[in-house]
Amino acid sequence: APTGASALTLYVEGASATSSYYIDDIVMTYLGEEQTPPPPSLPDGLEEVTDFGNNPGNLKMFIHVPDQLANPAPILVVSHFCGGSATAMYGGYGAPYGQASEQHGVIIIFPQTQDPQCFDVDSNEALVRGGGSDPVSIRSMISHVQSNYTTDSNKIFATGVSSGAMMTNVLLANYP
Repeated sequence: APTGASALTLYVEGASATSSYYIDDIVMTYLGEEQTPPPPSLPDGLEEVTDFGNNPGNLKMFIHVPDQLANPAPILVVSHFCGGSATAMYGGYGAPYGQASEQHGVIIIFPQTQDPQCFDVDSNEALVRGGGSDPVSIRSMISHVQSNYTTDSNKIFATGVSSGAMMTNVLLANYP
């Protein structure tokens, strides 16, 4: 650094586009209130539903409703992998489901765990119909969709990846 450069002093060498900047011993302190960054925006076509009913698993609910629904509309639950998210499934592994949803008028539910990021697929509560935990939360999501859209109760499907695949097994065992 040039002679005389000190804390919070900016020295500009030359005036051309290739100018060099030297900063010496800068310490920045923010004295305002702590702020939480806003959550990332959701991809187009994916919406969060915050009040869907009984939620003992403390899950988040995300939903994709196509522009043209089948009448009545089938429901598909797509559950993520450990460490995954609804947006990861919607834009990644589950992207073909979104495309099929648009073609066939299927409503897709994307449940999302909070912490830990794997679905509860092995507790006593999870393995009993109505016992509590994540399966009850997901069943509440399905009931919410059935209450708000014209759906086909004979066409409710589930799929998933990794932990989500195990949740699919639990859902199908608890709610055949």
